Amino acid sequence: MRIFQALFFCSFLCISAQKLEGKIYTTLDDFLANPTEAVLQQLLEKEKSFEVEVSSREEQLALVILQCNTAYFLKEKSLFQKAITYYEKAWARFNKKELSNYDIIEYCLKPLGNLYTQTNNYANAERIIKLYISIAEEKQSLIQKVAGIINLCLLYQSIGKHETVVTIIDETLQLYEVNGKQQQRLNVIKNNSYVLLRNWKEDVNSDYLNYKKKLVNGNYKEAYVSFEKAKSERFKDVQSIREKVKWWLEEAQLLLLLEKEKNANQILNLALQGLLPDYKEPIDVSGLYPESLLIDIFDMKAQLANNIESSLGFYDMSFYVEDLMKQQTTTQQTQLLYEVNSRKRSEKCIELALKNHSETQNKNMIERAFQYTNKGKSSVLLRKRNIRELRRKNTTDSLLIKEELLQQQKEKLITKFSKVNYHLQSKDSIEKYNLLFSEIDKELIILNKKLCDKYPFLASDNVDLSEIKRMANNLESVFVVYFFGNNRIHQFIVDESELKVNSIEITTELREDIINYIQLFDTPKNIVNNVKNYTTLSFKLYKSLKFDELASYDNVGIVTDGLLNFIPFETLLTEKTESIFFQKMPFVIKQQNIVYNFTTQMFSASKPREKDNYVTGFFPIFKNTSKELQFSENEAEAIKANFTSNIFKNEEANKINFIREVGENSIIHLSTHAENKGISSEAFIDFYDQKLYQNELYSLNCKANLVVLSACETGVGGLVKGEGSMSLARGFSYAGAENILFTLWQVNDKSSSEIVRNFYASLKSKADISKANHQSKIKYLTNPTIENAYKSPYYWGAFVYYGSIQPKEDSNQLLFMIFSLLLLFIIFLRLRKQIKL
Repeated sequence: MRIFQALFFCSFLCISAQKLEGKIYTTLDDFLANPTEAVLQQLLEKEKSFEVEVSSREEQLALVILQCNTAYFLKEKSLFQKAITYYEKAWARFNKKELSNYDIIEYCLKPLGNLYTQTNNYANAERIIKLYISIAEEKQSLIQKVAGIINLCLLYQSIGKHETVVTIIDETLQLYEVNGKQQQRLNVIKNNSYVLLRNWKEDVNSDYLNYKKKLVNGNYKEAYVSFEKAKSERFKDVQSIREKVKWWLEEAQLLLLLEKEKNANQILNLALQGLLPDYKEPIDVSGLYPESLLIDIFDMKAQLANNIESSLGFYDMSFYVEDLMKQQTTTQQTQLLYEVNSRKRSEKCIELALKNHSETQNKNMIERAFQYTNKGKSSVLLRKRNIRELRRKNTTDSLLIKEELLQQQKEKLITKFSKVNYHLQSKDSIEKYNLLFSEIDKELIILNKKLCDKYPFLASDNVDLSEIKRMANNLESVFVVYFFGNNRIHQFIVDESELKVNSIEITTELREDIINYIQLFDTPKNIVNNVKNYTTLSFKLYKSLKFDELASYDNVGIVTDGLLNFIPFETLLTEKTESIFFQKMPFVIKQQNIVYNFTTQMFSASKPREKDNYVTGFFPIFKNTSKELQFSENEAEAIKANFTSNIFKNEEANKINFIREVGENSIIHLSTHAENKGISSEAFIDFYDQKLYQNELYSLNCKANLVVLSACETGVGGLVKGEGSMSLARGFSYAGAENILFTLWQVNDKSSSEIVRNFYASLKSKADISKANHQSKIKYLTNPTIENAYKSPYYWGAFVYYGSIQPKEDSNQLLFMIFSLLLLFIIFLRLRKQIKL
């Protein structure tokens, strides 16, 4: 009887499983037979219940197939983010349940990678493409592996990595027997990169490549002829509306270059109708969605608009769509690429707004231009700072707590599976990484949406000008924001009462002056061997960059940009001088206290220092090695003489101790070697035992109010338009440091130790970090024991301070404090007298 019951129960389960599996396939078939909006909603509801019910491998696989087909349909309807969600769910289930008998690369991972590329989520696209290349390699499927390499090359080509594209394709064609069709595709991609590099090796037979070549050379009429030929060959085979729009965009761009504005506008309207079925003007922004092609269309429509207001309106729509796309990405790499595009658009908007102001004298246009300087300006850093500030004010907010935890997990994953060691990981490790990253990424996107709904200012990059003016008044300061464009440098000046703007033409001479001035600080000899050249160029730049317009202000807050990131404004000269004695020269620092920051908003976000801080210092020193820092001990002694401190020296100044301490102390001091060779190699800080790379900083939770980086080149890094210098200093700011004192070039460790000694002595008596930094340099310049050659700005100008400006102590408050102390003293004396009696 029991055996019969067991057999009956097993049969029942088998029939139930078959029923559920069949039910899933029937649901899919019904939808495919009638793919309407109503049936889609039914399918999505059923998919949710299937997720809970499935158990057997057959049911799990049926659900994966349902999810992949759902994602495909959503993709075709241009619902890209929903499509991505379903592809990610399908892959996660397929991998976690170790399923088989389904081409997961072709039907899930390839379209998922393509979607990430289409939505400009380049980091995730690269991650997914590399994943399925690895899976294809294990399956020994050369066709799928090469297909992955083709998509990887297209990805790199879209972000301008043409040398990488050529290298990958050459290696692929050399190592593998690629079939004729894929070989032809690879050669087309390679030739396209050669064309864009202006480095074509041979004549090209393709009409499309001929069009590209002629376009790059500026032969627009001939390019249009080749384009028309290519379009007549290929366009008839294009099925996707998105691919058709891409062709229309290229055509519109050519017509624009040929000054056929009316024709170009007609083509753009056709493209808009393809992406927005309900398109009509004026465009309702609520109907827009994250789509990079919409940005391209609006940017071109802005160029074709017949008045400035219309142009700015279209550019604003581009910014709006771009913001929607930013909300769908959580990686710095992708967000920084958005900033590059924002930057180009911002420059056009600034030029248009200022042109309108010059024609109409409408002062509102100056403020509008000022707001455009902040579109994409260090937005990655600013958002991180804003989230952190919210976290400190709302310690129990579960959304903020979870966001912080997930961000740290994500950065650690990125560090572990960086480009340096990705290829060394096993397939299982890569799949595990991809699953973890995908899960964190999905959670962060949902969290970002909730946070932006709860705290709307997180989704905005607008500056509260009235707040900046209030700060200028309270701090007795002026704020200057530079925007370094292609043709002009725009200088915006904000004081307590008004916003002013100066536009400076970037002539060949000015650009050379800026570069030459920066290069003066490459070695100590460049200045002392030709003092006259230095003094002439320094005063010339002081006038050229309109810094003389700020001469009446004691405190100057600067947001630099472009090449100006590498100019220490304190070292400029306010007057012509014939003196060869540096102490007697009229440096800006003698008249003004200079404070820098990454954005205008961050001046108000940075917290001023409170007195009686605890200092933790790291001094590897590297005794008896080629890296020895002989005078580093002096810095340690200066700290101990002025502050309660915990000093890690020699082998104790190791990476593990630093990571443990960085989240616990109010002041962190690093006296060691650092290096940053730009974008080609990652910046690092040298500890006694090993290096700490910039990428690792991003996952740290630094709670220090002040970080002092007394190390070489901590402020130098590859320039990213919009974000600025990708330096170690920026890394510490991203990690949480409120205020940072760092160096712009290699510093002499003897002069560095002297300045650091002065700094901590001043900091002990002053709460204001900026004033202590300012005073340390003045003391250095006026020190009679230091020779003239070592008073060159090379030795003291490297240290720059990014952070807050401390308000002056209220004189009335000070008098009240003195009176209170006197009163307490009198009471004390009387009480003492009474006790004696």
